[in-house]
Amino acid sequence: MIMKPANGNVLASLDQDKDEREALAASQWKLIHAFERGYLGKQVPNTSSNYEAEEWFDLNGSSRSRTGIKWSKVSGGPALKILAKAMTWDFIFDRSLEISTASLRLLSFQKMLLPVIESKKLLAGNPGEVLLGLSHITDDDLLVILDQQMVSMPRESQFLMQCMDLNGFVAYARHYGERVPEYLIRAQLPWQKSGETITAWAKRRIADKKFIFPSTEGYEPISGETAQHLV
Repeated sequence: MIMKPANGNVLASLDQDKDEREALAASQWKLIHAFERGYLGKQVPNTSSNYEAEEWFDLNGSSRSRTGIKWSKVSGGPALKILAKAMTWDFIFDRSLEISTASLRLLSFQKMLLPVIESKKLLAGNPGEVLLGLSHITDDDLLVILDQQMVSMPRESQFLMQCMDLNGFVAYARHYGERVPEYLIRAQLPWQKSGETITAWAKRRIADKKFIFPSTEGYEPISGETAQHLV
């Protein structure tokens, strides 16, 4: 006797899965939009722009020469852009940054975290679609990011600055994650795991990897021959 597949049960299961995904997506985006509403209408410090503006410019210079951030040119889907925009606003507010400095912090965020976010398809999707959160970033991912920054920086001081930037990004993401679970980074940074300061860990990592930076700190000493010409 040939058993016929229970098509009705299969379809019911598929419908249930679809309903659950739609409910999950609705819950995720409700929290993300509520999070964003907390910033709407706020003026960006040291600019004439409000948070929701597509362009943040400083208060100095002409419209052609002034520096700023054009959010239309920032990579990522809606959920990631909301995160990046909120983080940049908070960086400016908390640290009294000029917009030119804040734009560098945003560039640093994109350079370090965007590759792993895009490779794992995190926060990828439009409103109404289910999102994978930043909790999928692992301890190893963060270590790889830091090692990549080490070998790409010309100076130790610049590598240390990248370590501090990443520490700040993770701290903000954890803070936002209290309201939006998709923004929570659970992974631990290596200095948090070892109980070291950022500087101590960075120096030990450089030594462990036997890495030599191509540029020395400060200026090269003036040779005797050159000094004679200056006298």
